Amino acid sequence: MIAAAALLALFLAIPGALPQGGAEGSKAPALLLRVYDEVRTFGTAAPTPEALVFRDFFIGGPDDDDTNKDIHVAVLLYRIGGFQMMKLQVTALTRSRSDPRIKKAAGSKGCTCRVDGERIAVLSSDFEEKDLARTAAELLTAIADKKRLIKG
Repeated sequence: MIAAAALLALFLAIPGALPQGGAEGSKAPALLLRVYDEVRTFGTAAPTPEALVFRDFFIGGPDDDDTNKDIHVAVLLYRIGGFQMMKLQVTALTRSRSDPRIKKAAGSKGCTCRVDGERIAVLSSDFEEKDLARTAAELLTAIADKKRLIKG
């Protein structure tokens, strides 16, 4: 376990040791950086750099009611080895046949990123490149909707 942590810290410390977000021309890195910025400043004017930030959002549905949406996204921001990290956990939900208000997890995908100023590196991802970009764009919409509802 200690060896794995040391190896991860080594890769995090070496610029360019890990991929920088996918294929050239991909929209995913820019969208993920926007997600990071939006979540980092969500609900606070001045977050501390050491703070652990957790927010969750729901994607889908034609309205503002999260109970009508079938994708849950948990976003975790944290520091490790001197770098700011972002972890996305996206879980698809299925409705119960007996009661549509009850939902069960049908599967999940994750994505872990390292943020260094205005650069973001996707360290690991269960997503195809186009799906990651689409999910990040939908997540930005969900974040904007939640901010609008809280302010309203």
